[in-house]
Amino acid sequence: MAYPIWLTPAGNLGIVPSAEYYQFTLDAYDTAGGTLQFTKLSGTLPPGLQVTKTGILQGIPVSTAGPDLNETYTFTVRVTNTSDNLLADRTFQLTITKIGRAHV
Repeated sequence: MAYPIWLTPAGNLGIVPSAEYYQFTLDAYDTAGGTLQFTKLSGTLPPGLQVTKTGILQGIPVSTAGPDLNETYTFTVRVTNTSDNLLADRTFQLTITKIGRAHV
């Protein structure tokens, strides 16, 4: 039995424009060759984004900040080996920006 090992570094995943489709693959592996499943464990994802069971962070983020402002969200994702239920958690930050966008 072995715990899943994260390949995606913890911390900042970058800055993403509001109202534009975003997709990022969270990456981990299991040395025992088991199937991995990803879930958001805690914190807050940007509105409009979700973490799929296969580890894809995707959607159209919506900023609730005022014009020309950034919002940073912190969340923890758990990866679980579905065959033996061993797990590993990792915390990330993602910033959603409206800076430089035309406002209606």
